[in-house]
Amino acid sequence: MLAVVVCTAFLLGGCGGSSAPSKTSPGAYLKSACGAVGDWVATVKARESRLVEQLPSSPTPVQGRRLLQSFVAEVVGATDQARSRIRAAGVPGVKEGDLIAEKIAGAFQQISGVLTHAREDAEHLPTANPTAFSTAATLLGNSVQRALSSIGTGLSALRSPQLEAAAATIPACQSLKSL
Repeated sequence: MLAVVVCTAFLLGGCGGSSAPSKTSPGAYLKSACGAVGDWVATVKARESRLVEQLPSSPTPVQGRRLLQSFVAEVVGATDQARSRIRAAGVPGVKEGDLIAEKIAGAFQQISGVLTHAREDAEHLPTANPTAFSTAATLLGNSVQRALSSIGTGLSALRSPQLEAAAATIPACQSLKSL
């Protein structure tokens, strides 16, 4: 679910306007940025699948809390790596390319912040009672989803016909549409 929210926002926001010669071509920018987002999505999905598989068999809330903390820490690391790769993609040579690049990288910074806060909150999940742990963990997950959705909404106003056209020809970008 986390990956779907961000991918939708990326595809909506990954699109900006006209060119400046010293900037990265729209295709080169998107190839790098969509590749970074695609790798991030794959990592998040793999970690999420592993968590969903392991959590029900966790015999105690303490072990469940450790699993959640590990999951969030791994996703924070993957998010920071994706943000670095997106920044390394440069600035697309389109109208408002600087703004677009900054907003997309900034969204990953915000995601990292939300997840870092969730990791801290996970440290305080109650472990004396399995029902209390489950309820608190669910509330934490819901809170994270709401925060991530609002980040994605902030990207939806970014548009660029040049980036949209380039994205249509880049397999890494096209694969994000199916999420």
